[in-house]
Amino acid sequence: MRTTRLLAVFGALLCSACGHVDVKASLDAYYAAQPCCSSFDELNYREISYPADLDFSIDDRTSVFDFGRSGKSRFVAFKLPDVGTPYRLDLRSYFMNDGTNGAVFFPLVTFLDAAKKPIYTSDAVELRFVDNLFSDEPFKPVRLRYVTEVSPRDRYIVIHTSSDLIESGRVVSTPEPVRVAASTTVPLAVPMLGPAGQRHREGLPVGSFKLRLEEEPKP
Repeated sequence: MRTTRLLAVFGALLCSACGHVDVKASLDAYYAAQPCCSSFDELNYREISYPADLDFSIDDRTSVFDFGRSGKSRFVAFKLPDVGTPYRLDLRSYFMNDGTNGAVFFPLVTFLDAAKKPIYTSDAVELRFVDNLFSDEPFKPVRLRYVTEVSPRDRYIVIHTSSDLIESGRVVSTPEPVRVAASTTVPLAVPMLGPAGQRHREGLPVGSFKLRLEEEPKP
């Protein structure tokens, strides 16, 4: 009985707060959606303060924009606070459906200047897999995390993905599970930081996110 309870608690911890999505319906809606605007200047930018700790989602009702070479994507756009000094942007995209084996929105971030002209766009290779058990969010699903410095010239951001990442996903480096004994007879696989494994993850056109704007940590 003790082992059963331990496994139940562990399973709940691994997938606590996991979101669920109808993948086929979301893909159909994505393919049928038409871009809302023709330029970055026309997007709807939400103002955020500093520091920020914001939870948000991208769903089947979220607007679509054609990002050119990366294709169309649903997106959320923000006007960054004018802090005057560099600070850290921490974006987390949570896995959907069944946590570790689920699918995820692979976030890309396009940074714009004060005239809403693109400066640069992040790359999916900069995303890092984060396990929930050994993080500052143990009761959230596993996630992809993008952390970077925001400079004073960065005035707007657009969070989106690419058509290729939606349709094909990509290989993600994940910690290998280490087996430890939950009892003398029942082994329990516990994800731990260590040698990375390579696993292919499916992409989604929708997702659940956290965005933090905060001071750069002291060395």
